[in-house]
Amino acid sequence: PLQRLRFGFGEFLVLFVLFRANLLAFQKCAHKFNSKRIVFPGSAVSEAQSPVQNASNFAASDFELRSALPIPAPAPQATVTTGSVSEPDLIRAIQRELQVLGYEAGGVDGVAGVTTRAAIMAFEWDEGLPLTAEPAQQTLQALLLGSGRGGTAGASISVPPGPEAVQVIKSVQQGLVALGVSDVKVTGTLTLATQRSIRLFEVREGLPETGRISGALAVRIARLTGEKRLADRR
Repeated sequence: PLQRLRFGFGEFLVLFVLFRANLLAFQKCAHKFNSKRIVFPGSAVSEAQSPVQNASNFAASDFELRSALPIPAPAPQATVTTGSVSEPDLIRAIQRELQVLGYEAGGVDGVAGVTTRAAIMAFEWDEGLPLTAEPAQQTLQALLLGSGRGGTAGASISVPPGPEAVQVIKSVQQGLVALGVSDVKVTGTLTLATQRSIRLFEVREGLPETGRISGALAVRIARLTGEKRLADRR
């Protein structure tokens, strides 16, 4: 029995040594595997680390992420303009509305020439508005929404025309005189004599008889005066 006891104890001692050796080897492998694991900020493993080590890992990961991504260009600064609509855009809008309403504006080019201003005057005349011939915001508003005055055509003829309208009237009066339609004085005022001369010219040229200045009238006078000058040179 004593010999069996010694044999059993020796066998137990050998098994214990082997078990201990295997346990140490397993711990070394586990430690080696854990050292190669990638720890992301915010994970459970990262939170278990010390605050200094956790902050260090987060800073390194953040730097690598920012280095890998392209740096976005700074956003452009907003520019401040003095007006909501630039002048050429305003003129084009007015020209479009005039064309829609049947007034000859000379195209939609953003240039307020004599034809466009004459068309504005025709609209103002029909709406009973003061003659300005100006492509202003108020003009666009009246074209879009109506004047709201409820006046009759030519009702504001007694109101002195604006400076731009005076220039358009003078241009029409000069054309009528040059074409021999009448001998009206070039005053820049839409007098009754000027209105009669316009009617006479409209009838002669087959235009609608209105007695007012319009884009179509300005275009026809400009074309005929140009032809007359060319014929005189020949």
